[in-house]
Amino acid sequence: MVTVNNTPIHLSDLNDAFLAVDSAKLECDGHTLMLSHALMEAKIPHLRFLGKVTVKGCDFVLSPHLWLQIDGFTVDYRLRMWINLFCGPDKASGAPHGIFSSLHYPEHHYEPLRPAPCNLLAPNLLDLITDGFASKICIPESTLAWYSTGQMK
Repeated sequence: MVTVNNTPIHLSDLNDAFLAVDSAKLECDGHTLMLSHALMEAKIPHLRFLGKVTVKGCDFVLSPHLWLQIDGFTVDYRLRMWINLFCGPDKASGAPHGIFSSLHYPEHHYEPLRPAPCNLLAPNLLDLITDGFASKICIPESTLAWYSTGQMK
């Protein structure tokens, strides 16, 4: 399997697509809802979790927190924001961001409390609550191909 920074290429491409909506003014609940919605529409299996993240070295526990899991990788674009706010930019610069293996971030312990699935929303409602960012998500063809055939095309 081809990887980029130890992430499978289909997830690396997906990460690039999700970075296009990283500037959305959403916290973890809204951001994971937006991403999960796009994945559900594309029929890409994933889980959305409600739990907590403990950050070693700054005595910080973020709870509640929401993130996604896909193919054993964590999807989190909001942890860094909270670490920056409560622990400072130095600690935040080393925090995970995007699609990553949590094994590469031992100082950040994700503890799921329960699955937090979401229902599909009407596209106009989702666009309203995401200030138009939801409609900007474009799942890459390479990612769609992987999940439709199990391999890159």
